[in-house]
Amino acid sequence: SGVGLVGLTIAALGAASVDLTDLDGEDVDNPSGLISNLKRNIELNGFGEIARARRLDWREEDDQDATYDVVIASDCIYYPEIVLPLAETIKRCLVKGENTVAYVVSPDRDWSDAKYPRASFQDLRLALESIQCTILSTTPFLTRAPLSSNTESLLLMEVVAPNDSA
Repeated sequence: SGVGLVGLTIAALGAASVDLTDLDGEDVDNPSGLISNLKRNIELNGFGEIARARRLDWREEDDQDATYDVVIASDCIYYPEIVLPLAETIKRCLVKGENTVAYVVSPDRDWSDAKYPRASFQDLRLALESIQCTILSTTPFLTRAPLSSNTESLLLMEVVAPNDSA
């Protein structure tokens, strides 16, 4: 969730309930204080009745007790070793039924100059398919930050879990 921008937007658009999740204090990419910052932002924006912040580690099934009609994962693809746990979490968190869906959006990053292995959007797509999730669509789009001439390529994937998942 980072600062919770996507979850807070969903709450502002009228969702009945929203969970904002992140790791907290794992390493340099996940500094401590993320969950407390999410809680502050929820309260600051008046969504304390419908939104909650909680820790979610995709590698730990004990953290995954909730199910949802809609799952949104934004900018979560970094390390190869977390791609399959992320895919399994998406599958596990979707309520069994016809009207449940996950939306995954991520920058289409060029990791060619990375100092250590990095995962790609395609890696997540393959992991989701390997656990029998269905990719309904993949949509590329571009964004540009204010006062910048650089565009960033993003990818949006719409995913459903198999009917036998819980």
